[in-house]
Amino acid sequence: MNFENTQNRFRLLSGLSEDECEKWNAVLNESADYVSSIVIKKSLTASDRDRLGTLAGVHAYCKYLIYGIESGSGFRAGELTVYADRETVGNAEALWQNELRLNSDLVSESDFVFKRVRP
Repeated sequence: MNFENTQNRFRLLSGLSEDECEKWNAVLNESADYVSSIVIKKSLTASDRDRLGTLAGVHAYCKYLIYGIESGSGFRAGELTVYADRETVGNAEALWQNELRLNSDLVSESDFVFKRVRP
């Protein structure tokens, strides 16, 4: 996987400076590991590795959006969780699903959902 592509895509989507992005390196690494775990293509070309790096950057950005939702912006009622910023969650999920479709020849994912984690 091309980790430079991961960093570049995250920086482009987030609008953060290179220095600001450094504090998100753990998330970038987690996303790179996750994307590596869902690869289905056996023999990867350099172009494939570039695309996977970019996909990991999108994954990290989606996590960044979810983590950015302020604590207390939603509530839980039984099995239902309502977020004050449902639009952000929906946009992150839509972005991720679109990127998965664009890279469906390289990766396969099932049963993964972006959700906010309460502290």
